[in-house]
Amino acid sequence: MGFQESFEEFKGSKWVVPAYIVLVIVVNVGLVFLNQCLATILIPISMFAIPYYMGEKRFRFFLLLGVIVIFANSAIVGLLWSEDVMNYTVKKQTSSDENKTITNGIFTPTVGSADTVFDFTLTITTNETNLGTIRVYAHLSEALEYKEGSGEIYEMTETDTLDSDASDGKDYHLSIVLPKGLYATHFSADVNGTSVDTLYYDTLSDAHFKVPGPYNADYWTIYAWNFQLILTFMIFTTILYFIFVMMYWWVGKSRIERTKWDTRLREAGELEATDAKIPDFECTNCGRAVHDDAIRCPHCGAIFEEGEEEEMEEEPEPEE
Repeated sequence: MGFQESFEEFKGSKWVVPAYIVLVIVVNVGLVFLNQCLATILIPISMFAIPYYMGEKRFRFFLLLGVIVIFANSAIVGLLWSEDVMNYTVKKQTSSDENKTITNGIFTPTVGSADTVFDFTLTITTNETNLGTIRVYAHLSEALEYKEGSGEIYEMTETDTLDSDASDGKDYHLSIVLPKGLYATHFSADVNGTSVDTLYYDTLSDAHFKVPGPYNADYWTIYAWNFQLILTFMIFTTILYFIFVMMYWWVGKSRIERTKWDTRLREAGELEATDAKIPDFECTNCGRAVHDDAIRCPHCGAIFEEGEEEEMEEEPEPEE
């Protein structure tokens, strides 16, 4: 038996539904990690194409699959993201303008518990000769709500108060116990009335954090946060998937309605059977070819429209 024959036999087995559900979930999780922008388009396509190729033609199963995948993907990706967070290595933040530079902006540890003391440090370098007051700040806000001007601001302390030369760098630090939460951090400095910060500004001049953390929460709080993020992403992709499914339903419904209409015309004598050049269509349940005037699939017994079974008269079975 060749591959095609084996595959056709598998498509008719009881294992085909769990097989394509698992395959869709694995493919979609991989797409999220590969490229989230590309995944927005490819996930809905794969959610429809994989089951369809494996013989699924039932509209209701496509709807059910969408619900299963959105929660399964959110749960799995949330789990993987949470593992990444627990092992996250923070990057040092930097920023500069013409006269001053922030370097080595960092906090340790990245993940802690309720009584963890977090240390924030950075270095300010400036070439200004008339050095006045320098104020340095660590900005923390809830990661899901982070934006410019939000959250708490903590002033940092100069490490060496006797160091009056900032041309080779002045170090600042802050040690603090934070309330339980998931944070994002950036640093800012005010030198002689002008400021510099490590925020990222996009084309709309809307400020965003560069570095997430520290995370001062238990594992399940971090997991719930990641689950919420991926679920929001999956909702948009699933809406697109349901649009594909509704288009598929509409095409199938249109074929059935056209067949019924032409059947009525033939019965009324307004359309000869030889004039009805209507191709056979596929059963929405088993996918096999069905005659145009069929109301019930001769292969699997599926009725093509709800209520049709009550309207049609059953033909008596021939006596043996």
